[in-house]
Formats: sequence, C-alpha cells, structure tokens
Amino acid sequence: MMDKKGQWMGHVTFQGSVTFNGPMFDIHDNQNVHIHHGKEEVTPSAAVDEGQQELVEVLKPMFYGSVGEARAFLQGIQGMKATQVTDRVNQLVTARKLSEISKHRDLWKVLHDNGLYLKSESNWNQQVK
Repeated sequence: MMDKKGQWMGHVTFQGSVTFNGPMFDIHDNQNVHIHHGKEEVTPSAAVDEGQQELVEVLKPMFYGSVGEARAFLQGIQGMKATQVTDRVNQLVTARKLSEISKHRDLWKVLHDNGLYLKSESNWNQQVK
C-alpha cells in the first residue's frame, strides 16, 4: 500500500470499528478522504450536523481559529469516556493544536454544557495538565 517515499497508493476499506495507534493525522478537510456509512457517503467536513456547527464555531478560537481542528476534535470525542476526552485534550495541547490558555475552564464549560464531558470541573483540572 505504501511506496518507498511513504505515500499511500490506492485505497483502504475498513468495516466496523477502527482504532489507529501512532502519530496523529487529520482526515478532515482532505478532499481525498471519503467516509461511507451504510449506503450513504459522508465527507468528513459534512459529518458535523448543523446543530453542531454552532459548537464548532464556539470551539474554533480555542483551536487557534482552525475550523478543521475544532471539527475534528468534536467528532473525535463523540462517545469517548471522560478520561479519553481529557487524554485527547492533553495530546492536542502538546501538539499545539489546542490553546494552553483555553484548555481549562473555557473548554470544560463548553463540553460540560453540551453533555460531552459530564464530570466536575475539578475532575477536569486534575486530568488536564
């Protein structure tokens, strides 16, 4: 599947749940990525419904103004356990994709108010370094 330069050739199909371990990569806003769910094809940028688009706009400043990063984060944490969400936040801060300034109360409040992180703010602050 990969040539000597490390570039992908062809396509890959997965069925069921898929977990990737290794360096982070972003499939969002990539014209070559297509997600098929059942018989319906969804492009990553369209995967966030209109109701969530407002949430992406609220998150955007926390991700240095990047709609793609905010959208990827929102999609990525769907269905995650609380510890997985905080682990992801820590990864994004380390990768400088999420603002150090926004990682505590600002982000916790948005996620908590929208039912994406139900634990207390003190729990959040213990987990987010």
